[in-house]
Amino acid sequence: MFRRFIYAAAAFVFGLAAFFYFSRGDQPRTPPGDIESPGGIGDTTATAQPIRTLRAGELPVSAGTRPYFRVLDRYTGRVRYEFRTEKWEAVSEQLVRMERPDIRIHMPGGQITYITADSGEMEVATTTRQDVDPKRGRLQGNVKVVVDRTSRRWREANPQLAAMEDHPEQLIHIWLSDEARFDLEASRLTADGAVRMQSEEADIQANPGGESLVMRWNQVDNRIDYLTFTHGGRMELRRGGGMVDFAMPGAQRSEPDAGEVEAAAVSAGGAPAAQSETPPRDASALLTAEEAIAAIRAASPRSTTQDAPRQDENAPTTASDATSQPVDPLAFLNEEKRPERIETYNAVFVGDVHVEQREGLQNTGELDCDRLELVFDLGREQRRGGALGAPPKSQDVAATQPTAATAPAADDLQSTTKLVLEWRGPLELRPMDAEPAVRTGRRFDAIATGKRVAVKDRQGEAHCTQLVYRSEPSSVWLVGGGDAPARLTTGDGRELVADEIAFDRGAGRGRWLGKGLLKDPGGDGDALALPGALRDDAGRRSVGGERTPVEITWTNHVDFDLGRAPRRVVDEKTGQAKERRVDFIERAEFHGGVSMTQGHRHLGGEKIEMTFGPPRRPGALADHITRLEAAGDVALRDGDESIRAGSLDVDLIVTHDGRNVPTSAVADGAARVEQPGRTLAAEHVEAEFGESAAPPQPDDRRATRVRIRRLLAERKVVVRAQPDPLEIDGDRLDAQFDNRGELLAADIHGAGDSGWAYTSYADYSVNGRHVHIDVARQRVETPGRGHAAFVTRSDFDGRRLAEATVVNVTFTSGMVIDGIENNAMFQGRVHTSTPTHELQCERKLTLRLEDVKNENEAPPPDSPAADAAGTQPLAIVTRWINDRFQPQRIAPDEAPRLRKRPVFVLAEGDAAAVSTEYEPGGRVGSRVRIAGPSIEADLAREHLHVAGRGSLALEDYRVAPAARRSEPVAPVADAR
Repeated sequence: MFRRFIYAAAAFVFGLAAFFYFSRGDQPRTPPGDIESPGGIGDTTATAQPIRTLRAGELPVSAGTRPYFRVLDRYTGRVRYEFRTEKWEAVSEQLVRMERPDIRIHMPGGQITYITADSGEMEVATTTRQDVDPKRGRLQGNVKVVVDRTSRRWREANPQLAAMEDHPEQLIHIWLSDEARFDLEASRLTADGAVRMQSEEADIQANPGGESLVMRWNQVDNRIDYLTFTHGGRMELRRGGGMVDFAMPGAQRSEPDAGEVEAAAVSAGGAPAAQSETPPRDASALLTAEEAIAAIRAASPRSTTQDAPRQDENAPTTASDATSQPVDPLAFLNEEKRPERIETYNAVFVGDVHVEQREGLQNTGELDCDRLELVFDLGREQRRGGALGAPPKSQDVAATQPTAATAPAADDLQSTTKLVLEWRGPLELRPMDAEPAVRTGRRFDAIATGKRVAVKDRQGEAHCTQLVYRSEPSSVWLVGGGDAPARLTTGDGRELVADEIAFDRGAGRGRWLGKGLLKDPGGDGDALALPGALRDDAGRRSVGGERTPVEITWTNHVDFDLGRAPRRVVDEKTGQAKERRVDFIERAEFHGGVSMTQGHRHLGGEKIEMTFGPPRRPGALADHITRLEAAGDVALRDGDESIRAGSLDVDLIVTHDGRNVPTSAVADGAARVEQPGRTLAAEHVEAEFGESAAPPQPDDRRATRVRIRRLLAERKVVVRAQPDPLEIDGDRLDAQFDNRGELLAADIHGAGDSGWAYTSYADYSVNGRHVHIDVARQRVETPGRGHAAFVTRSDFDGRRLAEATVVNVTFTSGMVIDGIENNAMFQGRVHTSTPTHELQCERKLTLRLEDVKNENEAPPPDSPAADAAGTQPLAIVTRWINDRFQPQRIAPDEAPRLRKRPVFVLAEGDAAAVSTEYEPGGRVGSRVRIAGPSIEADLAREHLHVAGRGSLALEDYRVAPAARRSEPVAPVADAR
């Protein structure tokens, strides 16, 4: 909005320049000799007063009453100045007094400036050419300037509107209540009292006081060198404008951006697909606010005593040269013949600066600060249009000039938007020496500072101690100070707090520096907080659905990239649809002690980076996540479930029913997944996910569930689960799951060639360098050397045991357990042991198994014990995405819990079995050893059979009763 203030102020300043313009020659440089000067002097006006028609440079100084002079251009013959006064008196050779002077200045383009006052005086000198050379003077009492911006050609084309009163919208009125003084030698203009400028577009007032207006100009290049309103003032612009755009991405903007294009009428088509585009990235780093201010002020304000460089080789180089060849201080109004020139100005408002934007009686925006500094370009486009609308051009009358039927800038005039700026201290305006390369004609930079800088608009509020805005490339910085960080809030309750907040729309990026906070009480920004933000329930997608607040904190900074997505909007004025490119956060990178909380969910880490897809709903700060990368002591918690790791990477998609779900996840660095009764730990964990059909919803909505399809854990793998004890220790775990999330197969590897993997579940354990589990085939395999253990109530010699006993089996050439065939095979050198029995063989040990139903009833399906322990070690990840996710469970009557027990044993290859009994004190009571080519034990029948040649040894260490101790012991024959 500041841009239009300055353009209006500049027009006001240039209008004031007309005070001294009438006393300066306006002649151009002498044309080449082959151009013949016209001889016409223009028409005279019938009057009872004496009329003098003069060439420029022939103005006499002589006393008289009601004199009227017209000064003609010596080359074109057109009237350049008209001068009337009630009385003209030469007080001395150098001083002339006037009563009620009336001066009219005709610009080359046909615009007319009218100057009147109650009285005036002027000090003059005579040059060597006998021309009158005004030096200094004053105008006193009711000084008024009127600038008619219509061109000569427009007035000729529209004679019915030629009179000033018939086109008031093209007039600029300037009043000075007291006195205006000008010094042409010092190039200085001052005014006392109140100053006011009024037009159809603007109303500007300078507070009264001594030298309320001070201006210096450069006579060489027709440019203001210094302007100040000393005692503050007020500006009101009536043709719209907009506050500095500080809104968060996703917010509706008050002004269309460069990417806005007209679309067809609303009925012509539906909403466009949400295809985003990424603004071109600037390779350089994003500037801080301090660096941005340095860049803005890189072109220092020009000294008021320094002359500008020559515009061409014929231009004078000093003020004295300018006296011999006068220049036109209002030459900028001749837009037809002069080349484009862009000037850069610096304006500073000081003292309780207050800016308001109003639409009708409604206040729609405010800015408050102690000091407001503006740097802006002023070129032909801004002078012609800018805050003053579009003054008529002097060419292409039919196509470009206003007509009786179409007044100039009619659409703008119908606008009810106004901007009001008030300040109490001085306003200073100076030109700046900027490099030509940065003088684009569109530059507009603003720096607002104060103990408390406050900005409000329909989107929300911003509070800081310094606000920096650059129109190129559309950047804004909000800087806090001390214990008062920058704060940005929106109407829907979102809040952003940081030491420095920066948005660079042109480069498509931003940064929030220092310790910060981002809140979203409505949950719209929940996707920015956690992968599980879009909850899988009907209420989440309903208009009135409950939404969980999100809070994000960090201690260092946040970097983010902006994307642009199309959004169809309806123009309130035309009723037609327009397509706008709405900003959204495409990538966000949080640094330093990051904490993201949503309800019972929490994600933390030293660095968290998220990539987002195009928004699916209006106003979204950030929509669905496409990738999440977290590093540095990462903690992901959902109630009593958690994941901790050194880093966590997740890829996500959007399902057909609108949920944001993961497709893969990778955790590195001491990863640890914990659920009630379950733990998975490893140095590296990978998970792949897939969708499966879920039960029909009450509203017949199709739904899917996210299931883990593959789990890979590497290095120092540890799995623990209860209540059925599951233990896995190894170097690598690779597990596959079905559409229900049930385990299909798993491979557990030990470290290197010699490391072992250890697995244990309920009554069984299998250990070896590689353990393969095939759930569908109910098969467990271990190649090479290994170990197995299980619980039995029958010893391998066929005896029933009083208590369940653990059987340990070691083997050297592999093991296979087949649950469908109900057998187990151990190969190589096999050794089995229990506390009372040992069995070994050199070739193979075969066990025949049978199913045993657990006497205990299976727990209810909703209890933690009902989960398939160990088959869902990363179920927490899916729960973060889908609140309603539950592992698939089968009712107890459909799938009773089973376990296997051996009922037949066959040991082959130099088999040997040893059975030992112990006395109550633990001493060996007796031992039996039997050996043969093979040994069979039918545990169900308690029967033992040795095939082929064998041996049997009996050892009895029991103490005989006392009555029999003296009897001799008969020798025992060798059974062999």
